Amino acid sequence: AFSAYMDGAGNIGADGTELWLGVLLGRVDTGNTSGELRVDLERDGSLNVRLNSQLPDTDTHLLVAHLEFNSGVDDTFTLYVDPDLSLAPTGGVSTNVADLSFDQIALSGGVFGNPKIDIFFDEFRIAESATDLGFAAVPEPSTYALFMISIAAFSLGLLRKKVGVK
Repeated sequence: AFSAYMDGAGNIGADGTELWLGVLLGRVDTGNTSGELRVDLERDGSLNVRLNSQLPDTDTHLLVAHLEFNSGVDDTFTLYVDPDLSLAPTGGVSTNVADLSFDQIALSGGVFGNPKIDIFFDEFRIAESATDLGFAAVPEPSTYALFMISIAAFSLGLLRKKVGVK
C-alpha cells in the first residue's frame, strides 16, 4: 500500500506525496510538570527528523503531524497539538527540512529530570489526507463556484419574476 510513497531508496517520502500521522498521548502524574513527547523519523538506523511536543499536564492530547514531500524544494512538516477535528487543520507550527524521508518511526517521551516516567500512546494512525485522519472535509473550490452560480441563477429568477419579465 505504501509503494506510491517510496522514494526509490526504500524510504517513505516520494516527491509529490504527503502523509498525516496522528497519535493520542499522555503521561502519568508524578508531580513534575515538564514533559516531552518525541516522534522520530529515522532513516537507515539513524535519526533523520525529530518532532517534539511539550507535555505541560497529564491530560491526554492529540498530536498530528502533516508531512509534505516536495519536489525540488525542502520538505515540510506541520505539527498540530489538540487540533479541532470538526474543522480543517489550522494553527499548526511548520518547519522546512531538506529531506523528511524515513524508513522507521520511533515514539518516545519523558519528564525532564525523571526519564523513567510513563508516557502512553494510543490510536497511532497514518493517513493520506486530513479527512482520512478524521478532520472535517474541506469543499473543493469548484463546489463553492457551483454554489455561487446556483445562488445567482436563483436570485436572477426571483428578480425576473418580481419585475414581470418573461
